[in-house]
Amino acid sequence: MNNPELSELYIARILVKLYEHWANPISLNASSITEIHFDPDLMFEGQQAPKEWSLFESVVHWLEEEGFIRTERVGNSAYEFDGVTLTLKAMEAMKRVPDPLSPENTLLDGLKQAVGEGRKSAIQALVSTSMSAFHQALSI
Repeated sequence: MNNPELSELYIARILVKLYEHWANPISLNASSITEIHFDPDLMFEGQQAPKEWSLFESVVHWLEEEGFIRTERVGNSAYEFDGVTLTLKAMEAMKRVPDPLSPENTLLDGLKQAVGEGRKSAIQALVSTSMSAFHQALSI
């Protein structure tokens, strides 16, 4: 998968995970979202973290800058974030924005179903088609 497709997948996984733990702040780490396991201690030995981990870090920063999530602090590494929660506006928008693939449902319903079933093509379609509508709903 290329960066846009991976970013969409990570966005969906992050939003669903944060919704499922609402309103408790949680830790997000690259391993759980990317599903790629790597020992960060190996970076002290000169190995680089997987490129997917760097993309995860960028996606988290982007989600925060755009007002979708709030983080309290970076965890033990650049690839772990502590105290992460959905913003109230993001949560309300996820419940209001229609699922572009199934308009009788909300974006939240569609994301939960697609992530739960591991349907990457549905996740990509949902995220790419609805991000602008989601962003507009946040701006209100």
